[in-house]
Parts: sequence; structure tokens; C-alpha cells
Amino acid sequence: MMHRIFVFSLLALFFTSCDKGTDVTDIDPMDVIAVISSCSANQTIRNIYLEDAHRLAMREINTNNGSIYQDSINIYPELVNDILRALLAVHNGTQMVHRDSVIAVYGIHSFPDPVLNQMIVEVDTSFSWVSQWKNSNQYTGNQYIDNLLDDYDLRFQSYDEWPIGNYVTLRSEQFLNIDALAEEFTAIPGVKGAQKDAVSGDGNDISYSHNTTVGFKELIYSVGY
Repeated sequence: MMHRIFVFSLLALFFTSCDKGTDVTDIDPMDVIAVISSCSANQTIRNIYLEDAHRLAMREINTNNGSIYQDSINIYPELVNDILRALLAVHNGTQMVHRDSVIAVYGIHSFPDPVLNQMIVEVDTSFSWVSQWKNSNQYTGNQYIDNLLDDYDLRFQSYDEWPIGNYVTLRSEQFLNIDALAEEFTAIPGVKGAQKDAVSGDGNDISYSHNTTVGFKELIYSVGY
């Protein structure tokens, strides 16, 4: 069950042009007051919200079926940066009525769906290169697979023999469009299938929307039980 309690709407007039050192006017629709904030921060603070920004960007891309970025393994950086600035504006908005609840009390981040850095690959054990993963080695000797591992900073995590098949878990330090990456793996002989890892249950979340017609961006912070 999700109980939505905090809403921040950010004016696109100020927000889309927000560069380092620029202030952004935020209107908290729960209280109908304008608050001046900033969408710049040092790298330590930015790192806190990088995963959220990539995930919200990926959700935006997935809801737009015609997006050319659905097939891109690297998540559209301009959209990521735009959303990151919105998240930083909330972080910096110390005068916002609900800011402390969102940041300090509940520590709200995006629920980890979609997963951005872990995938599961089903392998065909009749291919000799699979034995390298079975022996817990990072590299397989298969040029195409090993190139993908290097290109996207993928690290071998585990090899599991289940009744339904043999699976390898890979994890990256990057935030990626795992669906697009999985297609690259699936095209390789010896790979039966690939998909992003999944999470279940419920929890805190952030949703993002950008209404270009009305002219504002909206972040909704929710507490999940």
C-alpha cells in the first residue's frame, strides 16, 4: 500500500534553465507558497540522488513507447541531469514545509523498480565458454560476452543451477537500461535468455512527471507500507 504525503511542483520556466549557481523557484502546492532553492550541489550530495535520477529517467523512457532511447543501454544523460536538478532543488529547499520529512525523517528514495545495475543470464551448458562462469571466473573466452562485460563494467556475481535452468547473475557499478543490455546478450549463441533482476513488495518511492503543456515539473514523494 502506498500513502502519498508530499508533493512538490517545480516551475519549468526556472527549472529547465537551471545551471550551477542558479536559483529555482519551487511552489509547494500543499501549502501554496513559493520557496527559493538551488539545483546545484557538490558531488557528494549529487551521488546521493544519482540512482534516483537514472531510475526516474528510465521510467519516463519506458512510458514513452516511441522514445528512441528505449533501445539505448546508456540512459539518456540530459533527462537524467534534468531530473537530478529537480531532486537537488528539493534537497536544498530547506524552507519547504515538508522537506525535512522527505529528507531527514523518511529518507525517501525511489523504489528499486526498474533495477538498473543487475541482470540474470540463462546459459546453455552445451557451449564450452559457459564452463568459465560455472567455475566462477569473470571472463568466458567468448569475445562478444567479454566485450560487453568490459564495456558496461559488469562483474560476475554467481552461477546457479536451478531445476528450470542454469543462470548467471551479473552486476554493474553503472546505472543502465538493463532491458536493452539483455537484448545484446540474448543475441549471443549459448545465451538462452537475459533479463534485469527484479524486486517485489512495496516501499517508499518518488515519481516524476513533466507537463510541458501546463509548464511545470512534479515530484511526488510517497511512503510505502
